[in-house]
Amino acid sequence: MKIIFDRPLFGASTKTLNLEKDGEKIGKMDRWFHPPHERPATSPIYDVNIKVATRIDTYEISQQSFTLGKGHHWKLEQNGVEVGQMTGSKGMKEKHIIELHSENFPHILIQSTWKGSGIISINDKEIGATKATGFLINTKYITDTEAITNLIDPSLFAGITYTFWSSHTLR
Repeated sequence: MKIIFDRPLFGASTKTLNLEKDGEKIGKMDRWFHPPHERPATSPIYDVNIKVATRIDTYEISQQSFTLGKGHHWKLEQNGVEVGQMTGSKGMKEKHIIELHSENFPHILIQSTWKGSGIISINDKEIGATKATGFLINTKYITDTEAITNLIDPSLFAGITYTFWSSHTLR
């Protein structure tokens, strides 16, 4: 399964991104920011929140906290109901990691490599990778995995991947 979406030229962009799975549009995604007095961190660059909309469901990944020592912590909601938590790696010397913890979805881990891509595992099994392509023009995020549609909505999976890339650029 291949999921592709545009990579914003500026990391803090709120531009709507269209999601494609194997060449077919499956949804859209937006990054949003907390108002300054509600931010979980002092700088907006550390504020990573993603909203994903499909024909049926809406998913929201909203940041709850961030510190360099403790990493990121997000809440995952499906149609306004909390269905999981996500965490990011702690400390500046660790490889960047995003993990999904949920009773409704499998355990997902995306870990950066030293080559600028990410290795994706579901339930401790490596199933694919994600990478950023292009420079200034034709910039995209590409995620290529085994078929996982029976495990998780591909649009939500794209949102998790976007969270990985949006929080990864901070390191």
